[in-house]
Amino acid sequence: HNHRYGLDEKFVINKKHLSFLAKTSKSPIKEAVKRARKYRPGINVEIAVESLDLIEEALAAEADIIMLERMTIPQVCQAVKIINHRARVEFKGCVTLETVLAFAQTGVDGISIKDLTHSIQDLDIRLKF
Repeated sequence: HNHRYGLDEKFVINKKHLSFLAKTSKSPIKEAVKRARKYRPGINVEIAVESLDLIEEALAAEADIIMLERMTIPQVCQAVKIINHRARVEFKGCVTLETVLAFAQTGVDGISIKDLTHSIQDLDIRLKF
């Protein structure tokens, strides 16, 4: 199952978006979710978080998906317990084919494995005249 098939499938809000909104909002996650829902009602909103501190804010904002980024296995386990099925939980960052099983056993709903796409060798098919 792919993380996303097209750019119009869901909103993915990351730390760059949140840092921009933090200039004018005390709750950038809530503001981002509110704006996304106003712009395209019915489309899932995913919030990327790099710390456990942001999970409660993402849940309070009613994010559909919480993408955990660059966390350790114990942190991911803790995050899954905090979220407790109130949102879909995905994980990305530092996952390899060797560590994917350990991350899967944390209880996340999805895992992004960059080895699947970043290890592909380019093929030069240019036509030189």
